[in-house]
Amino acid sequence: MNHELHRLATSLRDVTGAAIQIDKVGETIQRTLAALAEAIPHELSTMSELVGGALLVRAVHGRSAQDRFQGLRLPLDELPGLRSVLDGGRPTIWDDEDADDDRLYRRLFELPDERSALLIPIVIAGERLGLLTLDRARDERFEAHHVDIGAVHAQIIGLALAAASNANRIEELQAQLEEQKRYLTDEVASDAGRGLVLE
Repeated sequence: MNHELHRLATSLRDVTGAAIQIDKVGETIQRTLAALAEAIPHELSTMSELVGGALLVRAVHGRSAQDRFQGLRLPLDELPGLRSVLDGGRPTIWDDEDADDDRLYRRLFELPDERSALLIPIVIAGERLGLLTLDRARDERFEAHHVDIGAVHAQIIGLALAAASNANRIEELQAQLEEQKRYLTDEVASDAGRGLVLE
């Protein structure tokens, strides 16, 4: 058990260090999903980003993962169960759900009816960023310690997404400042050319 805890701690340290490297968000997400697969046995994990009223699948991992899953758009108005998990902000375990949106979810990801799913909202500073899901094709229930481990990994992904978003916003603000600076410089030059002096 100590060996497993040491391996988990080392893995978490590695992916946490990568999470703040804004140019490696995709790599951080993939590495985090791979680390999660070592910590919690499952068939498929997905990381979806909240974009407007839908979840956009950015990364998939596991034996059941297919390239075509990446980029899937999951409209929340058609998947109220997923919306409820996001709105609740807490990890949720679905075991053989029979809701319409769960059937649609299983069909999209080609999952069997008898399976257990762990859904973990990715939330940073109260902002909903996305959803991390783990599915087991076997009839094995996720347990409380799986929820805790998954929640830590979801936070790492959230940090990577937030860091990238903040970096993009800073770049936008810097571009706006440069544009305002050019405008003011042109205005001052134009006024100087007309003989006006600003004091």
